[in-house]
Amino acid sequence: MICYLVVGLCLFHHASCMEGIVKTLAGGGYPHVGAVDTCVDGPNSVDGALADTRFNYPWGIVYDKVKHSVYVADCGCPDTPHGNDRVRRVDLVTDVSTTSAGSSQGFANGVGLKAQFFHIAGMALDHKRQKMYIADSGNNAIRLMDLGTNEVTTFAGTNGDKAFKDGSLLTAGLNNPQQLEYDDTNDRLFIADTDNHAIRIINVDSATPKVTTLTGGPRMEGFKDGSFAEAMWRHPTGMAYDVRKDVLYVSDHYNHAVRMLDLKKKTVTTIAGGGEPGDVNQRIFGHGLAMNYPEGIAIDPEHEVLYVAEFGNNCIRMISLIDYSLTVLAGSESYGSRDAVGTDAQFFHPTGLDLDAERKMLYVTDQYNHRVRAITALGNTEVAQNSAMLIQHLGKVDAYRDLLVHNRSSVFASTTIIALCLFMILLWLTSRYWRGFAGRHWDKYWKMKNAHKL
Repeated sequence: MICYLVVGLCLFHHASCMEGIVKTLAGGGYPHVGAVDTCVDGPNSVDGALADTRFNYPWGIVYDKVKHSVYVADCGCPDTPHGNDRVRRVDLVTDVSTTSAGSSQGFANGVGLKAQFFHIAGMALDHKRQKMYIADSGNNAIRLMDLGTNEVTTFAGTNGDKAFKDGSLLTAGLNNPQQLEYDDTNDRLFIADTDNHAIRIINVDSATPKVTTLTGGPRMEGFKDGSFAEAMWRHPTGMAYDVRKDVLYVSDHYNHAVRMLDLKKKTVTTIAGGGEPGDVNQRIFGHGLAMNYPEGIAIDPEHEVLYVAEFGNNCIRMISLIDYSLTVLAGSESYGSRDAVGTDAQFFHPTGLDLDAERKMLYVTDQYNHRVRAITALGNTEVAQNSAMLIQHLGKVDAYRDLLVHNRSSVFASTTIIALCLFMILLWLTSRYWRGFAGRHWDKYWKMKNAHKL
């Protein structure tokens, strides 16, 4: 009985720590107004101190561990006075945002503001070479930016035309590619070719790099697991690569699912969600808990977990890679912009997401709030340790005090529960020992007492 109680307390302790602490890192102003497919124009591309920074509709986001910065794909409304698409850099050391590349919408190579994009979406970093690959979705192209010079060139795609074609980089056809993932170990670039319903790959280090389709295609729109040749997709978006297992995880956006590509076995398996949208507590027959337009995705191999930005449910979910269970890290189905803990926090259609694996900090583009948010991930200890750098990044001390109090109380509660678990285990072991000791000595005493009767 005591064993069950101990296990229950420990499981409760583990579950109670699965709450992310959410704070606005940069951006602000009024949230989006109107339908999902409308766009509100305004002079919202403002650089400077993070408290004064403004975004239009931030989409993709990627963390640069070399420069300790996040890059944000900031999209403006098309055909409007303030329509612009830019790559913005948020420096987490100086707490200042700047524009790295981009200006008015268009399709042009160049350095810094001379470059033009049209609906930039996902981004991926080659950390070794300090190069950034950019999904220029509206131009149906993959662009390449040198992080040292901010020079932008076209890496793959055909002059902005929609197409589905494998082949050499500048003859291959893409259709609204929205997310990228770079495999630093094997120098491979994965492409979520969203409106082609396909996952594509480029072996960047090859003497003649080409765009090759791994799975899916325009005629393979649907929802089906199986071999790469059999699998069907519906507008795939976010991706995360696990180098340990040679596995690629993909958010299958319009199938409301997260799927796994085993690159060795060449198979596709659905691990969460399944075919139709639902709220965080809704179950889908044969598929467990529902999802609602999953987008950005990041992996933490240390904790065997995937983090998913769920556009439709206004929250960040966790998928355990051990049992594929779903848990809410932060946010709730009701939209808003509140900074808080766990389900008390609010988002308004989060899209992009990336993880600082060392500090266990998630960065999220909260698209319809025109903000970039920071969330403590599993294993984060810097908030509880009152890290001066983290406070500097996420806000003033006064505004951050609630997070410190929360973490200190969490640390106290964690210590108390662990101590109680250990005490109860010790008590149980002690009781077992004394029962055995007393039993042995009682048997010995009873035999001695009755020996004269033999």
